[in-house]
Order: sequence, then structure tokens, then C-alpha cells
Amino acid sequence: MCEIISCTGQAVEIRKEEVFRDLCCTQKSAAYEVFEQEYEELLEPVISCCRPKIYLKECRLPKGIVCGSLQPGEQILCGLYTVGREISNWSTRAFFQEDYVKGMLLDAMADCALFSMEKQMESLLRSFCRERGVGIAGRFHAQEKNAMFLQRFFYEELEGEKNGFFLTAGYMFDPVKTGTVIFRLTADADAFCAHHTCSGCENYSCKRRKTTIFQN
Repeated sequence: MCEIISCTGQAVEIRKEEVFRDLCCTQKSAAYEVFEQEYEELLEPVISCCRPKIYLKECRLPKGIVCGSLQPGEQILCGLYTVGREISNWSTRAFFQEDYVKGMLLDAMADCALFSMEKQMESLLRSFCRERGVGIAGRFHAQEKNAMFLQRFFYEELEGEKNGFFLTAGYMFDPVKTGTVIFRLTADADAFCAHHTCSGCENYSCKRRKTTIFQN
């Protein structure tokens, strides 16, 4: 049985331009100054309350799950990563208290923090490849029609409950700000196709579409 590789405690990054882009808030927006002031006040507390964790495990894709061009039984590396639940709980409280500016900012900042963990994951992936003498031939995300089955697969393979994750009745992860990913492994140790490609993503409304995360 393959061991779970984990990485915790590294600081996240939050970029103002990304947060405001996700909020569709520009300097021409009427509420820009309000959002800007609130953002500056929230930045350090938000970074401090994030609890970033990354878990990777080498395994085989089970039968019955369709994920891109991956084949059942193919050797893969699955990943689960999160910024924790504190920031989402904070955002929920803000909305409940009708502080919508804070609630929207916290949610967008949490998304930005989660995306920033791609850099930490890349470092972990490169270490894994060096140690195993393998490469990465592709990156895959759950397709909508298979999302429930893949979420359960990730939860079980990466010992979700033991590592502080929960899976709701609707197969959604708690913490909410959690991401999953599958990497195809190859014997070609020089291959590192671990970057995100928007063409294979079904989230067409994503404001980050056409953004490349990893560079070879």
C-alpha cells in the first residue's frame, strides 16, 4: 500500500489584483474604495487564519470512474488540498451579519489562497518524481458527470476523515475551499505536464479561465 505524502503549514499568497478581478471590482467601480480599505484590513488576518494542507497518493484509477483519457487500473497520483475551514466560516458569519463587502472579500481571498497552493504542490510533485524516477504525463480534474464518484474516491484513498476532511451527503468536501486533482504518471522522468489547462475544464464561468498555473 502506497503511503500518503503530505505538506502542511506553508504560507499562502493572496494577490490583490486577482481578488478584485474575481469580484469584478475595478478602480472605476463605485464601491472600489470601500472594498480596497476592507481588503487591506483583512489581508494579514486572512493569511494567518488559513490552514493549508496538501495530500498526495500514488494509486490506480478504479473501474467505473471516467476521467478524461485515463483508463481503469492506470497508475495515477491523486491530490487533495485545502486552506482549511476557518476562512469559509468567517465568510459565512459575515454574510449572516449582512456585512456583504467582508463576506464577498473573504470568499474571493479564500479562492485566491487556494489557487496559490499550486506552487507548493508543484514543489511536492517534483520531489515525488525525483524520488520515484517517474514523470507526469498529464493533469485531470473531475468531470461533472463523475464528480460524486471521484469525490468519494479521493476521500477514501487520502483518508479524508483521518486528515480532517468530511464528505457531505451531496458529496461536497468540508472544508469548502478544497481542491482535487489527478496526475497521470509516466516512465519518462523528464516529463512534467502538471500545469492546468483551461481547455479541459468544464467550469466555463471561471474568471480565471485561460490562466496557466504551472510552467514547464
